[in-house]
Amino acid sequence: MQTANQGSKLRVAAFLLVLLVLVAGIAIASSRPGLNSSITANEQESAEPKNAKPLTAEEKKKVSLDAFRKVATVLRHPRCLNCHPSGDRPHVTDERRLHDMNVQRGPENKGMAGLNCAACHRTENQTVPDIPGAPHW
Repeated sequence: MQTANQGSKLRVAAFLLVLLVLVAGIAIASSRPGLNSSITANEQESAEPKNAKPLTAEEKKKVSLDAFRKVATVLRHPRCLNCHPSGDRPHVTDERRLHDMNVQRGPENKGMAGLNCAACHRTENQTVPDIPGAPHW
């Protein structure tokens, strides 16, 4: 039987794997001629050499890894890691202190019964006592 911490680590690993696949696909698709719909055909032609050759597997890998590194800087930001830690206790502030009152992840990832996230975190930020908020918390 899995412990809560093992299940948490599996969820994080699965999320990162899915994200990596998505970023790699986007990076590969955006590097191929004719697939970038955000610019016109004339802009596409002028931006790329007439004799552009397809990317090699090694070049595609480099483009994908570079794109993932950019996304990873966001995923590793304290504001993301605070609510999505590897363990079962969320953190607070950019210093990533453990959340007060022994707050725990809970079975639905929204806190334990009687002390779920929405009990304190409302749909918008609160100035007193400085509790952050967001819709669907």
